[in-house]
Amino acid sequence: MPSSVIRRPDGSIALYIDNDLQFDSADERIYHEALVIPALAIAQRRKSGPISALIIGGGDGLTARQLCKSRDVAHIDLVDYDPEIIRLGQTEFSTLNENSLSDARMSMHVKDAWEFVDGALAQGRVFDLIVSDLTVANDAQSARFHSTDWYEKLKRLAGDTGIISVNAVSPHAAPEAFWSIFNGMLYSGLHAKPLRVFIPSFAALGYGPDWGFILASAQSIVESDLDDSTILPDHTHTLKDAIDLRNLFLIPERLFIHQTSALPARAGSTILLHYFHNNTNLVPEEDQQVNCLARHFSSLIIPEPDATSNLLSPELSAALAKCIQQEHGIGAGTESGFDLTSSVLQLMPSLGQYQTPELIADFVSEPARFLHTIDIPGLVALLLRRAAELPSHLVAELELLHQNLVDWAGDYESIVKLGHRAITILTLVVVVGNLVFPDAVYGKGGHAGHAAYHGGDRGHDRGERSYGNRGRGYGGYRGYWGHHWGTWGWSRPWHSYYWGGGYVPPVYYGTNNWTTVSPGPNEYTDETGSAYPVRSYTCSSALVQNYGTISPAKVAAAQSSHPLNLRAAYRLSDGADVLPNGRVVVPLSEQSYLLVGPHNTHVIDQATGANIATIATDPALLYQTDTEIRRQAHRLTNELKEQTGSSSQAIPAAVANSDNSTPATTTRLKAHVDRLHTALQIIGPVPQPVKGGSPPLIPGGVEAFAGTWMTPDGKYLAMKRPDGRIAYMDGHAWYSDKGKTKLTEPYPTKLKNVATTFLSKMVRDSDSTKNMLLQDKNEGQSHLDMLNRELNDYQTATGQPDDSVAYGSRQMPRSEAIRLTDLAIKRTTNKLNELQTNLDALPNETSVAQKMLTTFGAPIPSQG
Repeated sequence: MPSSVIRRPDGSIALYIDNDLQFDSADERIYHEALVIPALAIAQRRKSGPISALIIGGGDGLTARQLCKSRDVAHIDLVDYDPEIIRLGQTEFSTLNENSLSDARMSMHVKDAWEFVDGALAQGRVFDLIVSDLTVANDAQSARFHSTDWYEKLKRLAGDTGIISVNAVSPHAAPEAFWSIFNGMLYSGLHAKPLRVFIPSFAALGYGPDWGFILASAQSIVESDLDDSTILPDHTHTLKDAIDLRNLFLIPERLFIHQTSALPARAGSTILLHYFHNNTNLVPEEDQQVNCLARHFSSLIIPEPDATSNLLSPELSAALAKCIQQEHGIGAGTESGFDLTSSVLQLMPSLGQYQTPELIADFVSEPARFLHTIDIPGLVALLLRRAAELPSHLVAELELLHQNLVDWAGDYESIVKLGHRAITILTLVVVVGNLVFPDAVYGKGGHAGHAAYHGGDRGHDRGERSYGNRGRGYGGYRGYWGHHWGTWGWSRPWHSYYWGGGYVPPVYYGTNNWTTVSPGPNEYTDETGSAYPVRSYTCSSALVQNYGTISPAKVAAAQSSHPLNLRAAYRLSDGADVLPNGRVVVPLSEQSYLLVGPHNTHVIDQATGANIATIATDPALLYQTDTEIRRQAHRLTNELKEQTGSSSQAIPAAVANSDNSTPATTTRLKAHVDRLHTALQIIGPVPQPVKGGSPPLIPGGVEAFAGTWMTPDGKYLAMKRPDGRIAYMDGHAWYSDKGKTKLTEPYPTKLKNVATTFLSKMVRDSDSTKNMLLQDKNEGQSHLDMLNRELNDYQTATGQPDDSVAYGSRQMPRSEAIRLTDLAIKRTTNKLNELQTNLDALPNETSVAQKMLTTFGAPIPSQG
């Protein structure tokens, strides 16, 4: 997970993971003492001899610091799967954690906690104290660490007397989630006690007015476990005596009303995530306090665990199925339609932790206005990628919506007039889309690293001008223009990834040439059916066995050491092709190309087909490739259905069999769809971009081409090797670090030559790149000036707000024309800001490339 450390002038620091605060040095002791000391005090009371402890998570060393203060703790195992956090714990955080990770009692394990616990159970190990200091779950994989399956494992690992302490969530801000965790422990046969503290830094960021933890054990936890004779470790900051400890367990009585309804989770369930997204967020009030140490919880009702893994909650899925049943006849103006839409809105999961009330209010009050800020086509396409997880009724509705969006062309006023059924479906698109692809919905300027589809119809990556809509009929000029991939296309994915805020492919094109273009023997087509001169790629015999389905003749040629000449079968873009067997290739220059794989990418010499170097596949390139293939496969599938007259999801058998009676167009379409699906299978599962964007391979680095980065001083070219290690190369040698430890492998001279050619072109084209960006900026500024003039005309015109005025080719109330024009101004301004960022970054990129060429001993080309 991406982490960042905030360093302040006063010397204090804060750690963020996935943009969520993990600790602030100003008050972290409140958190870590509450997490550790009550459990440690009970463990010391129960165990007269040395204590063995396990820390799950906690790579920052702060939980370990609390345990190391006790002389009774004889051994600590710490398991954390993030080596970067452990590195920070051993270096930058070492003063704060009092060098706990260097303590002789500490054993470090960099691995998945589930795997570690299974191994420890297999070895028959038992721990006297287990502290779970994991981050708050944000996906099903991390939510399993609060499942009944997980707590059953911890119960066995703690034995009859061991004590377990777990970091939970805020009981006030997320009561259902808090009690879901609590109930999961009870269901697993553990006795559990809730406790809470106030953490100023957490409260300031809106995480809640309190923060909760839970103690658990196979043996009952009673009040006397923390009586006045409890021995506390030395040098505590917030918990001075047993009274302080016992006060942690005072919980407001009214919070318990959520305990009986909060479902615990089986491993794989997404119910906990649903509670996070749909939190109740209670306001603290004066209330009777329950002493949880003294209260017996044996009579509590424990709901049956949830085992589902759905995008929709059961209630929402049921309401959805009801609203889109054709036989119910729900339509415009019907009372049942209104009631149903209202009920769905009430059942909606949260659109975001801080946006929910505002977004729902905006949508309900002005649906058309709200929809103008959202890339509905992009969200529909994304959701159809997850069709297997949605109710079949919703999939059918999404297919229908997908087919009609082009005709509607952003005229959401007309969509809204279709009635409550359309509103309900669009509501679900917005809601479910944002659950699956956080922040991809709301109009935020499109600069977040994971807002993959926000931005709508950006320009295609051919080096041609943008296909973005500029007609006033689409809500005015939308601020989406320019060259999305710059001049480098797919070879520099992070370059676009940083500037553009994540891959934003064009959702639809205006052209469709499938019925008019018949490619010749030396041509191939893209998703529009347009034909281009085919590109060929030479591949050596050493790679052919890993190349998929190759004809017997070509295999024989490969075994004879003759390089293969493989013709691209499908044009994914100007900067990427798909070969006949589904492998994706990215040209770097006329002399080399990248053969992209799910884990490793080969840099191939075009002349000989030899593998110049193997590097770990760049995550941005992998994500963008996966996203674009899925989008194009979906578009071609719809085109195939239209060609064959099929409205079902399945492709007709006649087309599937590709017999002689199948028209040439459908045969080509079917072949391309199959090839793109094969490409997806080769790529395999691709993780979504992390929240806030991942850091570059090296701090401050400048991307050369996919998977390779230049250090800021231009002295080294860095790349991640297949084993995960980073290698640095200068003009003479390569190293496992920056110029210190040489690698034993031969120096990759050919890779240096590839980089030199690529960087030379990058420098040579820098002026033209700058001019292209300036042209886009000037064009956008001119349009912004025009929009401001039109807005002024609308605002100063005499008459009433509802008077009809001309807005492009349409007539609409003046108030609506003002709103749409103002929206277009904001979008255009955001885009101009993005372009300025591009322009500001360009000189440094060019300078670093020039320095890198000097390091390689290559001449620096003139810029032109």
